[in-house]
Amino acid sequence: MRQAKMLFDSIPELSAIPCNVMINAYGQNGFVQEAKRMFDDTLERDVVSWNSLMAAYAQNGHCKDAVHLFTIMDLEGVEIDEISFLTVIDACTNLGEFFLAKGIHSSIEDSALSSRLDSMVFTSIVNMYGKCGRVEDARRFFQGMKKRNFITWNAMMGSFAENGHRMRTCGVYRETEQEGVLSDRVTFLSVLFASSHAGLVTDALEFFHSLQDDYGLRPGLEHYRCIVDLLGRLGQLEDSEEVLSYMPFEPDAAAWMALLGSCKIHGDVGRGGRVARLILRLDPHNLAACRLWSSTPTSSSDDWLADE
Repeated sequence: MRQAKMLFDSIPELSAIPCNVMINAYGQNGFVQEAKRMFDDTLERDVVSWNSLMAAYAQNGHCKDAVHLFTIMDLEGVEIDEISFLTVIDACTNLGEFFLAKGIHSSIEDSALSSRLDSMVFTSIVNMYGKCGRVEDARRFFQGMKKRNFITWNAMMGSFAENGHRMRTCGVYRETEQEGVLSDRVTFLSVLFASSHAGLVTDALEFFHSLQDDYGLRPGLEHYRCIVDLLGRLGQLEDSEEVLSYMPFEPDAAAWMALLGSCKIHGDVGRGGRVARLILRLDPHNLAACRLWSSTPTSSSDDWLADE
């Protein structure tokens, strides 16, 4: 960052381009106030200047400032582009506030660009409504889209899955099969998550095998976690642990935490103590494992913390 500033200071005549580069660099490195000062000092701002500051706000958790800046852009007549929309949608998504999201959606529909925007913006709107908990709004917008790709379908499935609509998630997946839409690892993560939390063992295992056998995709750690969590919550603790043991890669502490939670639910003290010790070997500072298992009425902290 220091070298970038030295190079910037050596430029004799500043235009918007080097200023925009610095605003973006400050934002990516967490220097939000410096990005704002650079923006204020930029005499010839263009849409990239505004987008860079808006991104600096959004990337560093100042999402309301990002939305406010977008509003000022609109009021000042700045020629807003797709990057502007994607950035402010991302900020609204992180805030999860429906009325802000609805306002941004209206701005997009009223803009001169609305008929020329690509599927990335529309997919972001589906995701934004889902993060705000407004799955029906997400579904209505999704159904009104003229063109959808597999990323858009994934956003719709993710919206249902994250808001507890397990069966509707699987229903959307069945639609993708009927429409001949290509599925990817994200698609299967949504349906596995939904099936797992609905306790649908047969469906979950079918999706897990389809991922590999029908699509030639390699399951990732998150896919295995869904299966571990499902089997564990149904009381099939031995099967759950076996999945962890025979993964094609080393399970992380989060994967073992799923099994530990199931051991607590079903009162398997011996297995739970062993898993808790294993988690602490992987991550000695994992206080969540300590709190979770030590709060189990039938467990003894002296027993499970002791070396095997």
